[in-house]
Amino acid sequence: MDNSLHYPDPGRRARRPARVDPALAEIIDALVHFRGQAHRDAVCHHIASNRAGEARRASEALKREIFNAFEAHMTRAEESKRARSLLYQPFGEGSYRWGLTRDAMRLLGQRLQVASVW
Repeated sequence: MDNSLHYPDPGRRARRPARVDPALAEIIDALVHFRGQAHRDAVCHHIASNRAGEARRASEALKREIFNAFEAHMTRAEESKRARSLLYQPFGEGSYRWGLTRDAMRLLGQRLQVASVW
């Protein structure tokens, strides 16, 4: 194990941490909960339940917020040459099923594994 500290070169600017839309983070957490794929309404209801701390159905306003966050992510990833999408629509554009991409599955692999109960 390396115990040394590594500081950036004085001539290089430090990278700013990426900012993630909180709704996008909630979408990803919901998809992790569903093991990588789910209907968009199930994702919304899961997020509503997490926010309330009890089982809830998502309001139309919350659904719009979540749908907009999903669409914004897809648009940014499509327009950017460097960004990788973490989300996709397994049944193609216009479908209501959302999923985690292979990149996201690699990133979140540990969280997706089902724990053994024995």
